Amino acid sequence: MTIVEIVLALGLFAMLMVGVGETFGLLSEESETSSMETELTAKAFDGVNLIARDIRQTGRTDDGVFPYLFSDPANPGAGFDAHAHAAPRPNGAGATNREVIFLLVADDDEDGIPDIELTGELNWHPSEISYVLVPGPKGRNQIERRIDGAFDRLIARDVESLTIDDWWTSGSEVPLSCLRIRAVFAVDSDGVTIRRQVERTVRMMQEVD
Repeated sequence: MTIVEIVLALGLFAMLMVGVGETFGLLSEESETSSMETELTAKAFDGVNLIARDIRQTGRTDDGVFPYLFSDPANPGAGFDAHAHAAPRPNGAGATNREVIFLLVADDDEDGIPDIELTGELNWHPSEISYVLVPGPKGRNQIERRIDGAFDRLIARDVESLTIDDWWTSGSEVPLSCLRIRAVFAVDSDGVTIRRQVERTVRMMQEVD
């Protein structure tokens, strides 16, 4: 093999290696993006399912006050000042944030069976449970569960918007006996925002007669 042939062979080999490197890089980026999408989807479902678990243990109180929905975090409404909180960061999904306050059915003897009054009505625990969207770390919002306005536990991070709807706020799309949870989760990957929206309509324990 002549020197010219050797040089040509080395040049072709180098070009081949560059092509292989670029292909590997693209595959690696796609794999990383796919992994982030899978992780975000799982996080979204986990967060919404935690909220749904509580909503299944609530219902409409006889006085019609609960569940109570509000959209202004700074001014939740008369009688609900304890639930005011810092406004979440603006979201890129164009969604309207709407949060919820409700009562859980009492189970004072912890037997797993709802406490029922002699009249047949459900007995409500006095603590007010709320799910709110507040500013979190790294420029993202997070969903918190609160009791009487005080922090109870973190539900999910990387949340752009949280919208809870009932029959009235949904324009009758949601059944009277249900609440709909809609949350948009988002993360950034190499300057691209990956979003996942999860929605669940959950039937409450006590239906409206």
